[in-house]
Amino acid sequence: VTVSVLYWPPMPSQQTSAPMTPDAASLSVLSFNVWGVFVAQRLQERMRAISERLAAYDVVCLQEQFDRADAATLFGGAANRAAFPHVHRFESSAVGSGLTIASRYPVVSHFFVPFRLGGKIHRVWEGDAFANKGISVTRIAVPRSKLGGRAGDDTPVEVLVLNTHLIAQYQQYSKIGGYKNERNAGHRLGQAHQLAQLIVSLVGDPRTTPFIVCGDFNCGVGSPEMQLLQAYLAHHGLPVGEAFDAAPSYDESNMFNARGAGTYLEFMSMTEDIPVQLDHILYGTSALARKAGSLAMTERFPCPAAPQKELNLSDHYGIAGQFAVNTAAVPAAVVARPRSPSTLEAPARDAMAFAATYLKERVAAKQASMRHLNAAAAALAFVALVVVPAATPLPSSYPVVAAAVQTGAGFAAAIVLTLAHLYRRFEIIAMRTAAEDLESV
Repeated sequence: VTVSVLYWPPMPSQQTSAPMTPDAASLSVLSFNVWGVFVAQRLQERMRAISERLAAYDVVCLQEQFDRADAATLFGGAANRAAFPHVHRFESSAVGSGLTIASRYPVVSHFFVPFRLGGKIHRVWEGDAFANKGISVTRIAVPRSKLGGRAGDDTPVEVLVLNTHLIAQYQQYSKIGGYKNERNAGHRLGQAHQLAQLIVSLVGDPRTTPFIVCGDFNCGVGSPEMQLLQAYLAHHGLPVGEAFDAAPSYDESNMFNARGAGTYLEFMSMTEDIPVQLDHILYGTSALARKAGSLAMTERFPCPAAPQKELNLSDHYGIAGQFAVNTAAVPAAVVARPRSPSTLEAPARDAMAFAATYLKERVAAKQASMRHLNAAAAALAFVALVVVPAATPLPSSYPVVAAAVQTGAGFAAAIVLTLAHLYRRFEIIAMRTAAEDLESV
């Protein structure tokens, strides 16, 4: 199987872009990672500056919006309360999923689906496991006039809006020998597959069910994850397009992504892996037509308290799109569910085959590591429960307490290794299930 595994196509660095022209006959959508993690720089100043720029959009999908106080800053002002009467934060764990949606129009329903392949709990500094990332699903009743219909036609059209944030890279490809050696690639492919499965389960007739997918995908245009997502949806009669794919949303023109000793990218060994467009808005082309698309939130704002005197709004730029109902005829063969693999273009078939093969390789590697983990658990339990007590005489005072401490340490070690075993088992099941589904296509 041959498939392009470039993480991104060559892109020029771009710091500014012209804002989209407001259009009363199209739905404007913003996807933006606001960098709301607790270690982020100048958090309060940036949230206030972001809040001043949100009312230009009809629907706002945010990622890394973890804190309730920050949400109040973003949407609690008079202007944004009026612009967005419907705001929902998807709190899936102690720190929340980081996903928030704000809508100018009524929300019919919403729910959250956690990823089967989440973050890695033993890699505390990455933080993905604690956020319990996943996919938010929101149905919004949009007036037909905002989707290109007759002016004044308030007949509601339900638009399905999904928002997500996939696991990050955290490794520099030039130092690890390419995509296949990246430790989170299998998780990200599994997350992309789960997202595609969820969309397929939610969308009825794609010609009459408008859907939009926003998020920080942590992978670029043309990456295996994006190829898999688009190919799987096309196979199930749900072709999608990108609102914008012409410039990076994460690059060094952003002051928070500066290169050099002591910077975040240097610490994470990622200094050569930008620029890249990590952020995307996809839309179902059978029901919707893209009227405009651009980078968004690219400007800097004055911040006298900062040494630089001005700041970027986030370490990402946003992606914005404007959409209306697609009035062009859609061939029945395009929306057949599922389509015959023979009717798919070769790159789409290759993308799904590549993902299935890679996930099976990851399953085999994790099964091998489990054998080592089991052996280590047995050895550690033997040492803690047999060798150490035999070699360490109990003190004459408080012998019961000392024995309990020795035994407790052994049991604690056994519990940690058991949890690691179960976590690895869950990873294997999730990856194997995704691979089997892709092979059955």
